[in-house]
Amino acid sequence: MLKSWRRRLEQCLRKHDQHVPNALKDRVYRRRMRLDLSPPADLVIKVARSKDEHAGASRLLHDAYVDAGYMARHSSGMRLSNYHLIPGHRVLIAVQRGEIVGTLTLIPDSPLGLPMDAAYDLTAVRAVGGIAEISALAIKRGYRGHPARLMFPMVKYFFHYAERQLGLVGLIFCVQPRHFSFYRALLHAQPLRNGYLKEYGFVGGAPAQAGFINIAASLRWGKKQYAGTRPEKNFYDYMVHRQLIHLESPAGDDGLDASLKAEELRELLAESGK
Repeated sequence: MLKSWRRRLEQCLRKHDQHVPNALKDRVYRRRMRLDLSPPADLVIKVARSKDEHAGASRLLHDAYVDAGYMARHSSGMRLSNYHLIPGHRVLIAVQRGEIVGTLTLIPDSPLGLPMDAAYDLTAVRAVGGIAEISALAIKRGYRGHPARLMFPMVKYFFHYAERQLGLVGLIFCVQPRHFSFYRALLHAQPLRNGYLKEYGFVGGAPAQAGFINIAASLRWGKKQYAGTRPEKNFYDYMVHRQLIHLESPAGDDGLDASLKAEELRELLAESGK
């Protein structure tokens, strides 16, 4: 009876999303959320280092973007952007049984700018300190719709990689508006001023909502928000304290070996049709 009532409430919230206060939507999202505290032992989250790993991530991104309608199918079966040429970008991958099943890219700010510069004024977020853009997120079919299975471990990895390994202060991102509540409810993400776009060219003209995560503020908020929460609901404890054996340590990453060598990059770009 209780599950049926909750299901009807969630359906009602989705139907009238624009008229529901964010605080209520976020509370419902957190109540629904359940963490997987014992993920599969053969799932590994790490930084892509080889040409094959970068190519596999590019193919997964291509397929996910085609599925979402963000791009037309390309003969190469790959998606790369000019931002993959920026030294210091990181392609993170989730690998299970030797197959890449998830990927996202961290693009640190540089004199060359960020993809979101094409659509947004990032002056205010740059003023807080070092930032990076979370971009090119893709999850393999069969893993989508189950965030505890793959997305949560990836979030844990990139969040701490950005803070501890790259020394960043904040993260910016751009997602479909219906996905923004994920970042707001769990990581205290804040929408950028004038952050809604009816059409965002970087993803084929789909609508987008831009957001900003202040890493230190997110952790402070999470510690208070999740205090006293059961382990399977405590996202702060999961992010900060829980040890997951499948997260490959990035210790020793100097920012050089995480990017492809020039020759490998040229080969990859040629394969992708760039």
